Amino acid sequence: MMYVARRLLDWLKSRRGPRWHVREVEDIPEALTPLTVYVIGERGQQWYAVMQCPCGCRDTLQLSLHAEAKPRWTFRRRWDGAPTLSPSIWRRVGCRSHFFLRAGRICWV
Repeated sequence: MMYVARRLLDWLKSRRGPRWHVREVEDIPEALTPLTVYVIGERGQQWYAVMQCPCGCRDTLQLSLHAEAKPRWTFRRRWDGAPTLSPSIWRRVGCRSHFFLRAGRICWV
């Protein structure tokens, strides 16, 4: 019985998609690692969140975290380190993806 429950739990986790991770850096890296949100800033200031588009097109997304910018996003890190960005990310050009990043997982709209 325990084996079946473990397999079911593993299957449910796999259906949610891979988890995204956070790296805090001072400059945008030349090559972005998939499933990684780079928070750009220094001395406690967060300026941008940079990531590859999760649809697979590999475009670089730069999201402003600056309080006076428009549009702007808020970045939070959960107790386990999982990133959340809000509001949703909606690409108006290119692949036209629309998604949320919540608790380290992509939620497609």
